[in-house]
Amino acid sequence: MFDSLQRYVYDRRRGLLDTVMTMGTAYAASAYFRERLEEVKLNVMRQRVAKESLRRRFQSTHDDTCFTIMALIPTLATQILEEMDVESLTNELQSLSTSSGARSPSQLPPAPPPHAHDVQSIAETSSISDAQSEAGSMSMSSHSGSGSGYGYDVERASGAGSASWVEHMSASGTSQSPHTFITPPGSQLSDSILSTASSLSPDASQSLSNANSPSPSTKKRKAQLWKEVKNLTLTRALTTLYTTTLLSLLTAAQLSIIARNRYIASVRASERAERAHERIPHLSLTGILAREAFARVVDVEALCSEWLTEDDDLESEEDVDDISEGTEARYLTLSWWILHVGWKDVAERVRGAVESVFDSVSLRNKLSCSELHALILDVRRHVELDGAAGRPHSRFYPCLLPPTPETTAHVLAQGGAPLARQESALLDSLRSDPRFISLLDETRAYLSGPDFAYALTCALDRATGVLIDHLHKRVFGGRGDVEGSSVTDAREELKIRLVGLLPGLARWSQLALNATPNELVDNIMAVREVSALEAIIISDYQDRY
Repeated sequence: MFDSLQRYVYDRRRGLLDTVMTMGTAYAASAYFRERLEEVKLNVMRQRVAKESLRRRFQSTHDDTCFTIMALIPTLATQILEEMDVESLTNELQSLSTSSGARSPSQLPPAPPPHAHDVQSIAETSSISDAQSEAGSMSMSSHSGSGSGYGYDVERASGAGSASWVEHMSASGTSQSPHTFITPPGSQLSDSILSTASSLSPDASQSLSNANSPSPSTKKRKAQLWKEVKNLTLTRALTTLYTTTLLSLLTAAQLSIIARNRYIASVRASERAERAHERIPHLSLTGILAREAFARVVDVEALCSEWLTEDDDLESEEDVDDISEGTEARYLTLSWWILHVGWKDVAERVRGAVESVFDSVSLRNKLSCSELHALILDVRRHVELDGAAGRPHSRFYPCLLPPTPETTAHVLAQGGAPLARQESALLDSLRSDPRFISLLDETRAYLSGPDFAYALTCALDRATGVLIDHLHKRVFGGRGDVEGSSVTDAREELKIRLVGLLPGLARWSQLALNATPNELVDNIMAVREVSALEAIIISDYQDRY
């Protein structure tokens, strides 16, 4: 029986060998393809998890940036509103107008409570007297509105010293303020301008006006105050626009760099944990026997020591690349520069551009919303272009970060960063902190790059749109087309004197600095180019690690 089986196998040995080889090859190939497919599946799952983790980290960083900006805005608001106190100038102007046109109560004729037709008659009388005023006199109008979109335009004639019905109402001790008949509450500047305009309205008695006409020095002082109010109001509004945008982009760049380093640290930690898990021996009988046989040939202890040394090197490298809490705190403290020093440089540049553009625009000039937009764009052109080179936004670079190591140490000392007690000792510690220096160098490289310049341009365009939309809705009452795309639309646009636009500009700067939620910050952070800048910074680790 065995002989017959042996002859059968021997006679068919070639076919059986081919069959076994074919089956073995098929089994090995199928096993190989299963392993490769399993690896591809794991890689796809890992990439999906990594992308989802990176997306969540990006969204979390974006939200943290918004919260951080809102926490820094009050400091910037205090600086700007104290240095550019438009309200004090309007109060001084109101006091001069009141003192020049003051009369005794017995001289005041009785006046009924004001109505809408009274306001209209005052505006008409002021327009007539304004045409007869002296060449050097200043005119005044105020157009204030709320969500209902109502307002008026009041003008004054120079040399009119008599009191209007508004002053009569305030002098007679009426409990209701005269401003409530004109504008809704919400702006000290608009109330002051309205009071000033009302107190300077012409009286029916021309003899009393001539008797109480202000002196030439008072007229000159008023003209100077009106010019200063115009320039300071426009400067404060545009300085708020620029500094809020710059602070938002600087904070976004800083937090994106920190988020990228944290992401790299988490990836390396997970890689280390995976390698450690792969090196754990499987406690099976075959594994034990194989390890015993392998230990007779190879020195396992020496090999394990080399593996441990490699792990220690990887951990030490990870510790070097990590950002400590102290370094992170010092790095974020650099925003003190723009909050206390850099914004003043921006304000100075904006003030020069405003004086250059609006110096030829009289307070009497009537402007539409599109014309005001064109003037603001002209101011931006003066501010953002770097001389004859024409490189946009290069002037803002010194306003964002301290330029020298000494100023950096001063910023950290003033900002209350850890170990920031003595500037000399802090300067030495900064030189011995390579991680902080590398973070600062990376930030400067991003801020001086073309991506940041393009994102800043788009953010400033959106911020300017927010300002124009606010004026179009609240001051112009939403009438006409802001862009003035056609001649017909441009003719139908409502035109208001420049002096009537100042209250709206002042209110907007206060809202942009103090409102919560902040419309300006929300619009800046919603710009696609700003989000793209954050994504570029977070994903810029291929050539660095």
